[in-house]
Amino acid sequence: MQDKSKKEILEEYRIRRKELVDFYFKIVVGIGVFLSFSLLEVKEKFDLFYILGIPINSIIYAIHKEYSYEYKEARKKYFETLDLEERKKFKKVSFLDILGDFSMVMIYLLFWTAVILKLGVEIIVYYNKIK
Repeated sequence: MQDKSKKEILEEYRIRRKELVDFYFKIVVGIGVFLSFSLLEVKEKFDLFYILGIPINSIIYAIHKEYSYEYKEARKKYFETLDLEERKKFKKVSFLDILGDFSMVMIYLLFWTAVILKLGVEIIVYYNKIK
């Protein structure tokens, strides 16, 4: 009975890991599409990025938080089923954890930096029009 639950936990861990990797892949593809649109000669491309980016970024954050939480819970359960020898080989913090969290933080920082710069430019332009 213990082996069956251990196999189920391992399978759940692998599924959650695959879902998280797929999510990161989709984010990279989405950023590529977004950047390709930004290379086009569209007059209002920054406004499009600004208007669509805020809700998209909020949705991405919520999805990432959910996937990351499920993956970390499955990883924790799997780690608890391992015996002492296997625990020594198993890394508590994987490269996926570090790279995924770092990349998502960078995306958020870049996006919100762009939003703040956009607001700053609008304030400067408005201030110069008043003078």
